[in-house]
Amino acid sequence: MLLVLAVIQVFFFFILTSPTDAEAAQRSSPFSLAWHWLVGATRDDAGKVLVQHAHLTVAQALETAGMKASPEGWQLLRAMVEGGKGSLTLSQVHALVLSDASSLPLPAQQVLLDQVSDGNGMNPALHNYWIAIHPPMLYLGFVGLTIPFAYAVGSLLAGEVGESWLRPIRLWTMASWGFLTVGIALGGLWAYEILGWGGYWAWDPVENASFIPWLTGTAFIHSVIVTERRGMLRVWAFALVIITYCMTVIGTFLVRSGIINSVHAFGATGDVDVWFYGFLGVVLVGSLLVLAWRLPLLAPDRKLDSPFSREFSFLLNNLVLLAIALATLVITFWPWITKQLYGESGSEELGADVFVMINTPLFLLLLLLMGIGPALAWRDNSGRQMLRTFAAPAAVGVVVGAVNLWRLSSAGLLIETGGGDAIANSAAVVRLAVQVTLWPICAFTLVCIAMEFLAGARARARSTKEGLLRAMAGVTLANRRRYGGYIVHLGVLLVALGIYYSSFYESEGTVVAPPGGFAVLQDRLSSRRMLVLYESSSRSDGWDMVQQSFRRDPQTAQLYERLLQLVRANPDKDAGGILQLAVGDAMAELPPPVAARLAAAASWAVGQRDNKRVYEEFSTRLVVVPYEAPADLDPAPYLKAHSAAQAHLASPPAGRQDAASAGRVLARMLLLPAVDEGAGFRPALDASMAEYAATADSDFASWSGLASLMPDLSAAQIRAAREALEGAMAAFEADFGALALEGVKLGAELPEVNRGVRDQAAALPAAQFAELFGLEGDSAAQASRRFEALQRLEKFHAALEAETARKRGSLVRALVSRLPDAEAEKSLHALRPLSLAGLVAAREGTAPGKQAWIDAETAEIRRDALELTPRLRLFYDKRTGAPRMNEAVKDPFIHRTLSTDVYFILQDTTGDGTATLRFFLKPQMALGLAGLGVLMLGTLLAFLPTMRRRSAA
Repeated sequence: MLLVLAVIQVFFFFILTSPTDAEAAQRSSPFSLAWHWLVGATRDDAGKVLVQHAHLTVAQALETAGMKASPEGWQLLRAMVEGGKGSLTLSQVHALVLSDASSLPLPAQQVLLDQVSDGNGMNPALHNYWIAIHPPMLYLGFVGLTIPFAYAVGSLLAGEVGESWLRPIRLWTMASWGFLTVGIALGGLWAYEILGWGGYWAWDPVENASFIPWLTGTAFIHSVIVTERRGMLRVWAFALVIITYCMTVIGTFLVRSGIINSVHAFGATGDVDVWFYGFLGVVLVGSLLVLAWRLPLLAPDRKLDSPFSREFSFLLNNLVLLAIALATLVITFWPWITKQLYGESGSEELGADVFVMINTPLFLLLLLLMGIGPALAWRDNSGRQMLRTFAAPAAVGVVVGAVNLWRLSSAGLLIETGGGDAIANSAAVVRLAVQVTLWPICAFTLVCIAMEFLAGARARARSTKEGLLRAMAGVTLANRRRYGGYIVHLGVLLVALGIYYSSFYESEGTVVAPPGGFAVLQDRLSSRRMLVLYESSSRSDGWDMVQQSFRRDPQTAQLYERLLQLVRANPDKDAGGILQLAVGDAMAELPPPVAARLAAAASWAVGQRDNKRVYEEFSTRLVVVPYEAPADLDPAPYLKAHSAAQAHLASPPAGRQDAASAGRVLARMLLLPAVDEGAGFRPALDASMAEYAATADSDFASWSGLASLMPDLSAAQIRAAREALEGAMAAFEADFGALALEGVKLGAELPEVNRGVRDQAAALPAAQFAELFGLEGDSAAQASRRFEALQRLEKFHAALEAETARKRGSLVRALVSRLPDAEAEKSLHALRPLSLAGLVAAREGTAPGKQAWIDAETAEIRRDALELTPRLRLFYDKRTGAPRMNEAVKDPFIHRTLSTDVYFILQDTTGDGTATLRFFLKPQMALGLAGLGVLMLGTLLAFLPTMRRRSAA
């Protein structure tokens, strides 16, 4: 056994450190000094070697066409020539860099020192407590399963294949299985909380890498019970422990090799896959050969007496677990299999629906066996015994199933089938089967387990005269392994129900809103509605500079990164000195706006020199309150105002040449780009109007585009055009303001009414749609512009909802100024809870008496509210000082209840505070988390040895 462990340890040390793989060595090094290329080669796209580096001198390398090196590499080579060491070979330079850098010329040493770093820093997605525990748990699970494997191989080699080898590995097996369970669960929690997709399991290859050995390990644990109790399934026990260990090797291979795409694999690591193939082949083939050699010694002590026995149920349980593991393994490797068969172009990846279609029915059967197996007697069960055992559980299952089906049907929650391709439809059928059968199966199994506890408690109570509850606790503690297994089964039932509800009835969506905006969320399962108010936002001091300069404009980001490099290389220079190094005498020739921006950039870069912040942060404050739609809502005035305001965006009728039509055309020129900004409509329109106001009459024709249509406009015509534009804009502002006021009256129902307007517009006949939206041309041209018009209508509604929030805030402030007027108080009460943002803004600078009223009003709004603070963080790179824009952390807020998980993440922001928030509602996910706790409690109980009462001597 020790020899097996030693070989495994040496192999994994070799794989993890990868001494022949420079990329892996660099990842493992705390210093990012990637100089392996000095003794490497330059290859073409086909992998053919063009230039061997090692024997070239430094001077030759600088002159060799086609040789590839990083910018830092070329700096080192030039520094070597500058220091008089151009005659050294690249192999000699490589040796000096790694072993005796102090003997290099001073310019080369300076290059190395400039590039010394303690790494890029941790990926922000890993800044989560679950991911800090998840890998060690999986590692303990994988490594722990080595011990049962070593015992199994050692026993086979020694010929000691009785039950004696199982006793010492019991603790190792259960501990490893427990660690693996915890690791998988924590990985799911990490994915749910940090990745932003709102899910905890995606059948990703790396997820499956840990799940497959968990399945085979579970089968092994069940086989051991039969082997110890009945002397049967010995071959199963040995085969399963070998397969389980090999699955841990395959799982490690999946993560390390990169042969299958995964969202969190490490990627290809050189020729490590060859070593894995070899090691896996030796372990699997060698172990199975030893098993085949000892097969005559593994004959069972007893034969399987009946298919209606506990032994057979355990065997069936193992077959189901292995079927799930095999299906998961094949589907996971399917892209690689098809690639080997049909080439790169023939590689095919099967989606999550295939996993659902195959594995879900097997899981349902597994849940059923969890109830049937423990309730059956060993050897055989008569029909009368089975009727007596399963009549009550079956009756409860039927009743629960009928109630569940009625509830789903009456609530309209049953999944529809018949749509999509064959795989999608099959998966839908399977999901429908889960909806119908999961609850009756869980009820059946739950009653079976409860009856086992009750039977044991009654037997103990009869012999000890204890109360039923005390007897149940006593029999559980006295038979910890057996009843710990039952508790594990209870945990699995809860996990299954939590997964079912949180995945089948989740609600998700996106909210784009400025402070004061809102969204209405609905729990599909309970039909409860919630109103989410975007109350306020805050940001760290450097957020705006980082967000605007690095994220929005790649060219500006490169400029700032260049300035940061100059600051780090010249720690003694101020902003003026850095600017001089960057542009030199060309500064005087730059346009004033560009020069001002450069000066601001240099000042910011110098300010970063002493910046101790790890990240910049934008934080939102959300308030979630229960919501019911008003019963007396009348959208007719809003729809009338909507038609008047939306008409300003349509083209005027063809053939009209009056001033009003000209003004409308010019107004559309300003309005349409602003509308395309959606929630950012008002800032965009204000900017366009400011630009218009700054345009002189002499420039107006070219600015507006009239010069291309009417090249000889007189001053009077220009003034008339401007007057027409201003009149059209005033008319739009009046109609748009009236529409926003009607939107305020609709309250939280505004988005739903707008959605109905879009649905009605999309259903209009072509001619009516063209007339409404001012579409011209033939039917083909109108059809091509119809989609654009519908998109613009959606953006118009986003702009309108933002304007409504602004109008509501102004209205709240105006009403607050009238306090303590009774009518003002009544109007403010009517605006609840959407008045919250306006009340918070109005509180600043008001009289103490009004502040007290506002505090009381906001407290009333928040009385049953849930407050959330999703954040977005942009981390700084430790080497360059630049923000790592591609590694932002979306810091979610999750409010967990027994009924619903409310989960928000902040995905993006704009300069005016408009936020893009992604939300998920996961009903009963807390039930699954509670199930994990129960499952681990049962595992811990099963760890402990059995304690039986000893008879008196």
